[in-house]
Amino acid sequence: MSEILHLDWQRVDFGRQVAWLDPGTTKKGDSRGIPLNRDVVQVSTKLAQSFLRTERFLYPCE
Repeated sequence: MSEILHLDWQRVDFGRQVAWLDPGTTKKGDSRGIPLNRDVVQVSTKLAQSFLRTERFLYPCE
């Protein structure tokens, strides 16, 4: 969960509908792609078009 909460906009590929996690950010320390379902893509696209796009993180929690 914390992997997603700290997801940077630059790590999201909306075209492929995948969020990429860098090495060292996962529990195992490896990099991997997380498939994004349709609902996540829709919400994230709306966030990208709103004022939240100025934030570094996709889902700012602080």
